[in-house]
Amino acid sequence: MEFEFDPNIDYQLEAIDSVLNLFSGDRSQGNSIASSKNQSVVGYRSVPNELNLSDKEILNNLKEVQQENELDPDDSLEGMNFTIEMETGTGKTYTYLRTLLELNKEYGMRKFIIVVPSVAIKEGVLKTLRQTRSHFQNLYENTIYRFYEYDSSDLSKLKQFSRSNEIEIMVMTIQSFRDEDRNVINNPNDRTNGKKPIQLIQETNPVVVLDEPQNMETDNSKEALARLNPLFKLRYSATHRNYYNLLYRLGPAEAYQRDLVKKVDVLSVVEDDDHNNVLVKVVEIDRSSRGIRAELEIYKDYSNGVKRKTTKVYQGDDLYEKSNGLEEYRGFEVSDIDLRYNTITFENGVSLDEGDVQGLNREKLMETQIEKTIEEHFRKQEKLEDYGIKVLSLFFIDKVSNYIGDEAFIRETFEEKFNELKNRDASYAERFENYNAEEVHDGYFAKKDNGEYYSDNSTSYMRNDKDTYDLIMKNKERLLSFDESTQFIFSHSALREGWDNPNVFNICTLNESYSKVKKRQEIGRGVRIPVNQDGKRIFESENILTVIANESYQDFASKLQTEYEEEYGSEESAPPTPPRDRVEYGLKDKSEVDDDVWDDFEELWNRLSKKSRYEVDFDTQKFQEKCINRINDIEVEEIRLRIQRGTIEHSDEGIDSRQLGEGQRDLGNELTIRNFLERISDQTQITKATIVGILEDVENLDLLFENPHQYVNSIIDVLNRVKKEIIVEDIEYYEVEDSYSVSDFEDEREGYRDNLVEVDKSVYSYVETDSQGEEEFAERLDSDARIKFLIKLPRWYKIDTPVGMYNPDWGLAVEDRDEHQEIEKKLYLVRETKKGDLENLRPSEHNKIKCAKKHYIEIFSDHDDSNYDVYNVQGGVNVEELIN
Repeated sequence: MEFEFDPNIDYQLEAIDSVLNLFSGDRSQGNSIASSKNQSVVGYRSVPNELNLSDKEILNNLKEVQQENELDPDDSLEGMNFTIEMETGTGKTYTYLRTLLELNKEYGMRKFIIVVPSVAIKEGVLKTLRQTRSHFQNLYENTIYRFYEYDSSDLSKLKQFSRSNEIEIMVMTIQSFRDEDRNVINNPNDRTNGKKPIQLIQETNPVVVLDEPQNMETDNSKEALARLNPLFKLRYSATHRNYYNLLYRLGPAEAYQRDLVKKVDVLSVVEDDDHNNVLVKVVEIDRSSRGIRAELEIYKDYSNGVKRKTTKVYQGDDLYEKSNGLEEYRGFEVSDIDLRYNTITFENGVSLDEGDVQGLNREKLMETQIEKTIEEHFRKQEKLEDYGIKVLSLFFIDKVSNYIGDEAFIRETFEEKFNELKNRDASYAERFENYNAEEVHDGYFAKKDNGEYYSDNSTSYMRNDKDTYDLIMKNKERLLSFDESTQFIFSHSALREGWDNPNVFNICTLNESYSKVKKRQEIGRGVRIPVNQDGKRIFESENILTVIANESYQDFASKLQTEYEEEYGSEESAPPTPPRDRVEYGLKDKSEVDDDVWDDFEELWNRLSKKSRYEVDFDTQKFQEKCINRINDIEVEEIRLRIQRGTIEHSDEGIDSRQLGEGQRDLGNELTIRNFLERISDQTQITKATIVGILEDVENLDLLFENPHQYVNSIIDVLNRVKKEIIVEDIEYYEVEDSYSVSDFEDEREGYRDNLVEVDKSVYSYVETDSQGEEEFAERLDSDARIKFLIKLPRWYKIDTPVGMYNPDWGLAVEDRDEHQEIEKKLYLVRETKKGDLENLRPSEHNKIKCAKKHYIEIFSDHDDSNYDVYNVQGGVNVEELIN
């Protein structure tokens, strides 16, 4: 398997351009030999990155980028830190790796360091570097670049990094250089002539990428990063703690709405609160300024009833008092909290580990969660196998000993339930007959340095069985292959961050979800779009991540909602939906359907099933003429320096500011016009000769000198839009002999009950709808006497267009009647339902519909009783309009 990478994903290109435009106007081209002041101590010259822009110029560029991306502008560079936010699963690592290569191509930068907070993230970055090598070499014409991880035992890589005249990408964990006293890199070394190895890095002025920088915000980490002497820092994450000069944002709501990630369901397994039992749940044990403490969840007595709450306790605290006097907590005085073993002990002899719960039927809850996860796994694998997708399920467990210990309850329960469920259903038994329960699961955990004891601490040194480590952390392709038996992965916290897999469809939280682990972090391991056995992303399937949680879906959704609101405000929220009832249904038996309905189905399908191919005879002259006309309509804002004067005043209410004066200065010819032809060509894939031919005839080329950036961007937009329009206008469809088979309708269907409308005039019992407008549409048609047959066209029924595959909505058989309601003939129609005017659709949808019209004109050419059109459901359903 080799992963496919699409070089033309719009939001990734926007993120890349946001960084490149930050340095617009840079006059350096990355000198191959450094100046003498960079002469290193080991007798060779370093080759540094260079940037010949003033802080003021960069700040102005920053504001332009922020304005373009509709972000609040910054007034300072904040230590040359620049933030890019991309939702988990949208290709963050690919984006920043390509950004580095673009920085080299555009500005000659060569030395790049990627700093990560954990070994898991480091392995993920190295894996992506290996996966993308051939892709990037093809994209960048075999440009030489090297990548490797920093190794304190092999300082030759640092020498290569410093003096090489090629692109060097080094991956480092923050731990490898954060400790100024103990890390090899920060101390004099014989292998670097008695000097500090870090000096070799400092001389290069590296561009530093911070992957998940929210985990590198301590003072020690900030000081360590500064010691690298970076030219600037690019910060990439989905969950930033601090936003330094935010350049680009692709938030969770936008990713969710654009189908860039899986949707999320929550399957809850909870036990009703029993206030008569002694609930003590150990959420966390840690150290504070007051000493070692434990965070517990207990019942508390309030005036409006008993409620389940968290509380922090120290040695000597009494849970009777903490619970506001609930009798069942008498005797629960904290006698000891042991941070070494993560254990709390009470005077009555009760001892609990971190993650333990007393007062709930914990094992029964876990057993049920495991069972439901295996059920989901089996069901999804059966649905997705035809797409070539191997399903993975991830378990986060409460403690490692429950999986690898002598009495490993979780492992034993899993194997028992796997065999039980496999043999319960004949289709599952057949599908999984070659898999033994012992072979389908594996675990990856943090291990202590001595290698003897597994640790529940994700910051411990990660070292597991080498085969398992390589399979889960490095060999993603093998893990996704049907030839590899491992399908279920168990972890405690080692895979909490930095690891993900596109084919994780189920996440089971056997650990306590009430802990401080963020929900976005939890679901982030499985939100990527899945890949098939060829490494190709598949958007056709039921891309839903199911979280099997030990809390109510309302609580899960509420906490996730709160996290979104804390980061973005209430509008940027995309909480998961609760699990919905699924209904399976198939093609009706002919005996259950009126003959007329079945005849209409066959007659309609006889028309619709035909396939076609398209050809485009691109009219270059028409393209140029349309581009010239639209470019002539471009208007730009003249760039001026705005000069403002204000005063800062202190008053009893606080600090206030007051403006004293304002002026402006025309920059005129002070603007630098870079090679705009090359940029237009790169962004449009149109030859420079064609571009020159267009620009020779435009009448407003002088705007290039007033605002080059805006004018060039406007030209790029015009050329790209017109190119697509011309393709669609000039496209011709031709019917081919191949067609869709009616037997494809015999496959079982499945839908959510709340999306299904029961109908009579169809060969299915239900119609699956995507909106309230479609639901009303189906109900109205099923009750109208003129509508004789209706069907929601299946998702596998697609029309190929140059702008993507298109799946129309409805197939109908309709009686056409005259003014006296006398039947004239029967019509066989295809209708796309949209809410609102067609002109308000996205250009891509608009173009697909234009192509679809030409396809149906071709395949309906022998049937004057058939046609295709788009119907606006916003104002309700009018059958007369629908027919006409």
